[in-house]
Amino acid sequence: MTFAIPSELHHDLLRVEQILQERMRARYSVIAMVNPHVV
Repeated sequence: MTFAIPSELHHDLLRVEQILQERMRARYSVIAMVNPHVV
């Protein structure tokens, strides 16, 4: 079962995914600064 995703929507999903990855990376770097032996 496949359905066509509009290119605008697909682009928005990619942007949301990118933002989430950047936020997770930022959170991990903060944790690593505060408490290095956790990571």
